[in-house]
Amino acid sequence: MPTARIVYASTHGQTEKMAGYMAGHLRAQGVDAKALDVQAAALSEQWMPSDLLIIGGSVYVRRFQRVLDAFIRQHHAALNAHPNAVFFSVSASAANAHGRDAVSALVDAYLASVDWQPRARAHFAGAVKYPRYGRFTRWIMKRISRKEGGGVDTRFTYEYTDWDAVDALLSQNMPH
Repeated sequence: MPTARIVYASTHGQTEKMAGYMAGHLRAQGVDAKALDVQAAALSEQWMPSDLLIIGGSVYVRRFQRVLDAFIRQHHAALNAHPNAVFFSVSASAANAHGRDAVSALVDAYLASVDWQPRARAHFAGAVKYPRYGRFTRWIMKRISRKEGGGVDTRFTYEYTDWDAVDALLSQNMPH
């Protein structure tokens, strides 16, 4: 049975939701798939070896989570040696073409800085989860959303993830 590991870092829960979705989708296709929070204590032994390795994190204030960055830097050699490594980023900014271009440039620069070139990469729109934010973050996100044409009622969560695009990434990288 082929194996897949989805290692993720999530700030407000959307990347975690996507990693769980990916694992479920792959399991339905007969793959032994597990979503693993990058912070899990036993992670170093659980993510390798696998037939497909997917690593993802959310862009927050133009950066990925420190814990994800530390993981990638620590396992740099193993990631570059993995023939089926995929990287995905999650950002509410990726909901429109201009934002996707900006996120793509940010990811390109990040991957160059850590000297890792995964076999595939994808950028997904995330969610704006106003109820989870503190007052300042809620205010900032509302300003950004208003400018970008997104939802601004802070009582709600607005999910922008294109689940068909997530399915397409998985289909294109299905382990054999």
